Amino acid sequence: MEQNNRYRVWFHTGTTWGFTAICAFVPELDLGLMWLSNCEPPSDPRYAIMRHVIDYYMDLPFEDYSGQALEKFLSEAMENENKQKKEQASRIAEPPAPYPYYVGTYTHQAMGEAVITLEDGQLYITLGPEDFPNRKHLMTHVNGETFRFRSGGSAFTMKFSMEDHILTFDLDLRQNENMGLWRALK
Repeated sequence: MEQNNRYRVWFHTGTTWGFTAICAFVPELDLGLMWLSNCEPPSDPRYAIMRHVIDYYMDLPFEDYSGQALEKFLSEAMENENKQKKEQASRIAEPPAPYPYYVGTYTHQAMGEAVITLEDGQLYITLGPEDFPNRKHLMTHVNGETFRFRSGGSAFTMKFSMEDHILTFDLDLRQNENMGLWRALK
């Protein structure tokens, strides 16, 4: 719940890999709204949209919530980038295994199959339903057995390891939503 000198709003956000939402209700106005998206913006842009709608409904003067959110986002991004640069400078570089080692089909109980291919010296991962747009992503080596790929504007980290003599990878879906290991098919 959020309350200010103009209104009280009850709201809830939700995010999972590739999707996000905000649901809000302003009791005093009998106003409810639901916003769904097939991307993963941080919470501030969602709040800005919610506040724009409420302000518009109440005929309040324009306030640049989006600009405020962008300013905050850029400031935090710069801080994170500086922190990552310091961490990378102190990291000891570890090479990956030869790329053919990672090639194959991996399976996950809830997420289905992921296929890793080697094309022109680069690794690619293909995952998601057949009709899912942009299913194939270039994998970039980070360090050791860790790789990264970008999808839908977000970066995802995957770390390979052996479990019971089977090559696996853990896909970091962020938002504390890791769903366990993907296992190579024998």
